[in-house]
Amino acid sequence: IIFMRRISMLLLFATAVFWLTLVDLQNGESSAAISLRTLSLLAQRPTIYVFSELPVTIENNAAFRTWNAAWSAAGFHTKLLTLENAREHTEFKAYGRSLGQIFKDRQLEETKARFYRYLAMNTIGGGLLADIDVFPLWPLSYDIKRSLIFEATNRFTVRCGSMHKPSSCLLSGSAQEWNRIAKELVDSMYLRQNEFSQIDKSIKTNNFIPWTEDHGLQELVSFARGHPLAQQETQVLSSEQAYEMRSTLAFFRKSQCHTDKIAVRFANTTIPTAKDWLQQWNKDCVHKLVRGDLSFKS
Repeated sequence: IIFMRRISMLLLFATAVFWLTLVDLQNGESSAAISLRTLSLLAQRPTIYVFSELPVTIENNAAFRTWNAAWSAAGFHTKLLTLENAREHTEFKAYGRSLGQIFKDRQLEETKARFYRYLAMNTIGGGLLADIDVFPLWPLSYDIKRSLIFEATNRFTVRCGSMHKPSSCLLSGSAQEWNRIAKELVDSMYLRQNEFSQIDKSIKTNNFIPWTEDHGLQELVSFARGHPLAQQETQVLSSEQAYEMRSTLAFFRKSQCHTDKIAVRFANTTIPTAKDWLQQWNKDCVHKLVRGDLSFKS
């Protein structure tokens, strides 16, 4: 049994090297650079980031502790980003002024809280960013190709939501791409400002412009400007999909475990409810299908 497991791990490792090499060959990189880069990726635990505009730490917040414990159990390093990271961006103040010209009051603060994540991700060198209500479905060791897909591409990618309704709950890209998308989103805000304001005078009177981050991302992944400015993958189970899977049974059927999703989002869900779902998934799918373990304590 031990021998067979070692053979399986070697085959998995070889598959990951082949897949990542193929991606880089398509991007025109040299074989030597590809080999070094691929081995480096496989030797490291990838980092996943979460952002908070409030002065909190992972240790003193139950929601962040749960998020941290889940992703750590999956094999990721975790890091909490704050406004201090965003302030390191050279255009932080300029962006703040631009947002202040578009939005007012509560919507201004809500938009800033979401938008500053893009600046923070640029300052730390780019990578993978998840919302606090997004959790992994599989351990990193289960599918290296799928788990490291975040590191295998530099193009900005929206990984949450449906093909017709993208969501910002899981995003990835290089530092340059995070910076580019920040500028594209501000352009989207300006372009839509007059259109929305003129729909109804009451909207303008109340200083309410119905632009959201997800609306901007939808514009970027579609052909709204002639061609997509970002790519999209549907890799996250929504809350509705997650609970539909357990609508009639207290456990997961084997067929439900076979999914191409890499994470699940529990929007507007309590921590105990999310943990209960994850524990059952770990027992019925992770243990039985891949002989892995995603159990965690927070």
